[in-house]
Amino acid sequence: MSSLVAPPSAQPGDARELRLPRWLRPAAPLVLLAALAAYAVTAAIWPGHLIMIDVQVYAAGGDFVLSGRPLYEKPVLHALEFTYTPFAALVFTPLAFLPLWLLKTLSLLANLALLFGAIWIAFRRLGYDASRNLVFLGVLLTGPLFWLEAVRTTVWLGQINLLLMVILLWDLTNRAGSKWQGVGVGIAAGIKLTPAIFIVYLLLTGRFRAAGVATATFLGTIGLGFLLIPGDALKYWTGTFFTSGRIGPTIWPSNQSARGMIARFFGTNEPPALPWLLVAGVCGLVGLGLAVWVTKRGNELLGVTMCGLTGAMVSPFSWCHHWVWFVPLSVYLCVLGLRYRDKLAWGTLAAVYLLGFSWFGKALKPGEAGPPDTGLFLVEAPTWLEPLTRNAYLLIFVIAVAFVATRREVPERVPGAVPAPN
Repeated sequence: MSSLVAPPSAQPGDARELRLPRWLRPAAPLVLLAALAAYAVTAAIWPGHLIMIDVQVYAAGGDFVLSGRPLYEKPVLHALEFTYTPFAALVFTPLAFLPLWLLKTLSLLANLALLFGAIWIAFRRLGYDASRNLVFLGVLLTGPLFWLEAVRTTVWLGQINLLLMVILLWDLTNRAGSKWQGVGVGIAAGIKLTPAIFIVYLLLTGRFRAAGVATATFLGTIGLGFLLIPGDALKYWTGTFFTSGRIGPTIWPSNQSARGMIARFFGTNEPPALPWLLVAGVCGLVGLGLAVWVTKRGNELLGVTMCGLTGAMVSPFSWCHHWVWFVPLSVYLCVLGLRYRDKLAWGTLAAVYLLGFSWFGKALKPGEAGPPDTGLFLVEAPTWLEPLTRNAYLLIFVIAVAFVATRREVPERVPGAVPAPN
């Protein structure tokens, strides 16, 4: 049986240069255009799909910093509070200078470029040469992966999840030995705290220097907040940081985390701590354990992806759009299917895509208040099926864990990938 955990090797004669059928080149941009046209149609019917409210909140947070107003005492835009760190508000200050139309345009274009970038990095870290064919394949996959609910909602809201994921992928899957490795992890954690799980990942994979760099960078972002906006920093780190309820009700189906699942099971917005800690603890140990296992066998991309999925699973509150890690997971499964003709990989990819697709929760008539809910977790399903549909992304996590855990061959090393620590 072929090795299914590691990417293809680059030994002499190994076909790392991607070969595509002739029809695929002209088809690739057409598929992307069709995906974007479908999004444009939904936006034309329900203009709420163009609201990009989160990037407006980012700009408003930056404006509060520039004007010296307190960030965490009242909403910064309409009824929406600023839930990110003081460092994030500092990062967002340039957005305050942009007119709304330009802010939305740049957000849309940036997220499309970041989606392609994540696909590109995934293929490169799986051992494929940079080539024109890889560009066409990346464009081809950008279309269908755009319609993963986590990605489409990231675009719709103007979120930064794709940006943080690309920073983490670039930082952690680059060549080994860089004295700067870990800086990206620290910056990402300084903006949105959940990437701090990658510091644990670095420690468990034996990269203590990189973990130290990540920790120092993260602490530096906190220090910068205290230096430039001390009042907001003090307010956030001594109070706001502990109030997860500011993000949203835990019981919401859009909270696709273990704690959200427990809250829905008990029918309360304040679920008992013990069941959540047990479920999150088991998921964290298994997910990180698999991430470390595949990384030490030469597949850093899969390791980072599993760590990202685990972080979304164990976080107290994970919005559906936090699960953009389905993108590199999909690329990995696609490579297994194409290279090894692995039917189980194709089946797993189909499950990930169908469970993670941007299904419309209910049909709304044009002009009706909207936009309509999207995502399987919001689809009106029979009561007996709701435990699965309401926790669709958690089910994907379980499927991914099961798939990776069955790949038990000792894999090959990949030139250019981060080698396993000694």
